[in-house]
Amino acid sequence: MLKDPRGNVAAITALLMLPMLGGFALATEASGWYLINRVAQNAADSAALAAASNNDYAAGGTGYITEGKGVAASYGFKDGTSAATVSVTFDPTAPLPDCVANGGCYVATVTKSVSLFFSQIVGYGGNTTFGNGRGQLIRAGALAVPKIETVDYCLTALSGGSSTITFNGFSMGDLSNCALRSNGDVKCNGNNYNFRSITYGGTDQNCDPGYKNAAPITDPYNPAPSGMYTIPSNPCMTYYAEGNGNGAASALPASNKLTQVGGISSTPYCGDVALNEDVTISSNQVLVIENGRLDLNGHTLSTTSGGGLAVVFSGTSGSYSHYPMSSASGGVLNIAAPTSGTWSGVALWQDPSLTAGLDMTFSGNNPTFDLTGLVYAPKANITINGAIDKATSGVNCFSLVAYTVTISGTGSIYSNTTSQCQAAGLTTPQGLALVGAKLIY
Repeated sequence: MLKDPRGNVAAITALLMLPMLGGFALATEASGWYLINRVAQNAADSAALAAASNNDYAAGGTGYITEGKGVAASYGFKDGTSAATVSVTFDPTAPLPDCVANGGCYVATVTKSVSLFFSQIVGYGGNTTFGNGRGQLIRAGALAVPKIETVDYCLTALSGGSSTITFNGFSMGDLSNCALRSNGDVKCNGNNYNFRSITYGGTDQNCDPGYKNAAPITDPYNPAPSGMYTIPSNPCMTYYAEGNGNGAASALPASNKLTQVGGISSTPYCGDVALNEDVTISSNQVLVIENGRLDLNGHTLSTTSGGGLAVVFSGTSGSYSHYPMSSASGGVLNIAAPTSGTWSGVALWQDPSLTAGLDMTFSGNNPTFDLTGLVYAPKANITINGAIDKATSGVNCFSLVAYTVTISGTGSIYSNTTSQCQAAGLTTPQGLALVGAKLIY
């Protein structure tokens, strides 16, 4: 070999072939373990976040476990299948600061055993048993807490009953910036409703995870803040309304038929009020109707960029109705609320002392509702079957306070923002909401 080195490398290579193959095999197999570990870690992170977003441990629920395991399964780690285990728990003693502040953390653990192949050539025996042989146990874990913030509610339902907020086949609305508040149950029958958050005091039926078991919210506008929402005393002795057979617009006296020239009286109207033509409001005004409806009568009531209108329904509880409608097709209520004064931020208002004739349906086209500001109907059952858009002259602010709310079919509410409501002169109801989750570890 000293005189003729030809073939020496081949001999050395033959001697080293076994350890070389072993090292190559171990590197290949370890790379596979690393890839599985990365997927397992993603599964654990997502499972912990899903559990924290559900956040029903404190309420005695177990939905967070189902949520977490379901998300892990979407990554290929189904508990009890293919040598994988998934554990989702709540640890009230987790020592991390965010966990302590939250009263504990949601914990997700994902493990998976894989068999050994070439790595045994170099003497590696794994860290667990696998079948009748040895295997490698891959483990990943994560901790998360719910993300709870104070938000402005754009839809508030005051009833504590079983159907306080109900969605039926609702698929076209834009509620991405809208936080919902229910003192009772929430029901979602159909599609994903795309709201920012939902806070409720009752039970949840198929709605997105929300802030559960919230203490009841009191009516934020009753009693009214000092100097706000003051309804003039009722001057009416006689009412021109559906209750006495004079419900049709043609049967109303001229004083109850709004025209552009006549405008809106500063004193309350007695009974139904109807539009006799299209009317545009160019300054801040208040329309007070005692024991009657606002009949758009196929016309348009609108505000300009310098105008604002609050429509106030008051009177006595009896056989009267207190809401806007249109006895002829084509009616449009296109108003922005006043941005200052006693009725700042209010578009529609039902006197909280009323108890009957209050329920309203926003159908979307008869009449059409384009509103900026607050719709206050604390004793009314509200149904939204069509789109509620913003006023042409207003900003993106819509807030509804009602007794119950049902949104069906093509019901839609435009996107809402807190800053826009401030610009509209409205202070919206506020409270806590679950807006997501935060990964801690």
